[in-house]
Order: sequence, then structure tokens, then C-alpha cells
Amino acid sequence: MTHIDITKDDQKVFDRLKSTGRITHGLKKLMVNQWNICCVCDTEIPKGRPAFAGYDANTNPIFVGACCANHLIEFATPTYWGVTHTLNVGIADSTQIWRYMDFAKFVAMLSQKGLYLARADRLEDPFEGASGLARREGEWDAFYLNFFRAAVASPPFGSSVADLSPEYIESEAVRLLGP
Repeated sequence: MTHIDITKDDQKVFDRLKSTGRITHGLKKLMVNQWNICCVCDTEIPKGRPAFAGYDANTNPIFVGACCANHLIEFATPTYWGVTHTLNVGIADSTQIWRYMDFAKFVAMLSQKGLYLARADRLEDPFEGASGLARREGEWDAFYLNFFRAAVASPPFGSSVADLSPEYIESEAVRLLGP
């Protein structure tokens, strides 16, 4: 695991600009393509040092190190290249894990070796971060039961699920919903 190293120059950027969290498609694409290279001076951003993603004075996306952070007018998010964390999960290597995401997000996750976490108000699930479980339990259960039915009915490409009868789909959706 690489250590995060915040230098005085990095701290000046954090002190000057606060993260807005506004990440457009263009900025995401630039972050993936640049990886750990400052887009202004083409120098490599050292492992463990932050890269600063944001926008210049013309609202163009930029991805820079502290070396060129003076070009940042809006600071969207920092990224720490080379920082890895290990998650030990006790499942067999042969176990299929289903996770539905578009291909571009999957490739970005692999190339960045990290996860993108969206703001709660940007998620497709209308109940994400909601309160009032006791009052809306039936509504929540109906939403998730439909979601699980759709997920079970559309297994990943290459999966060898033999039985997709309505009874099987319903029993798996109910099982996923839980008690």
C-alpha cells in the first residue's frame, strides 16, 4: 500500500480551493486518459501525491498536479494515484459476482484501480439515503422486489443459469429481498 504524501504545495491547493464534487463526463474521461500525468505540463504525478481534477477559466476540464494547479478555477476532486487498499473477502475464486454497470465505468474502475462513488441524490435508487423505513416499508419492498426480479431475469452474458421460469425468478427475488 502506497502512503499518501501531502506536501506544502498540495496543501496550498486544498487551502485555495474547496472541492465542488462536480464531475462531468468530459472530466471523467480526462481523468481516465491522463491517469497520473499532468495535462498542462505532461509531467508524472508521483505515487501517493494528489492529482487535482477540475475546470480552467474557460470551464474546460483539466487534470493537474500541484505543479500546474494555478490553472484550476474550479476544483472538482482530488485523486491519489498508486494508493491501494486490500479487501479480503472469503469467497471462492469460481464464484460469479453480478454487478450491473456500463462498460465505460467498468473499464475506468479497472484502470483507476478504484471505485467511483456517486452523490446520493444522483443514484437511480429513489430510496438511497431515505429515512422513514417504518412508514414506507411496503413501498420500499415493492420497489426492491421489482428491481430483484429484473436483475434475476437478466443474468450476465455467458452465465449458465438454466431455469429462468417465472417461479424461479420470483423465488430468487423474494430470497434477495430477505425476511
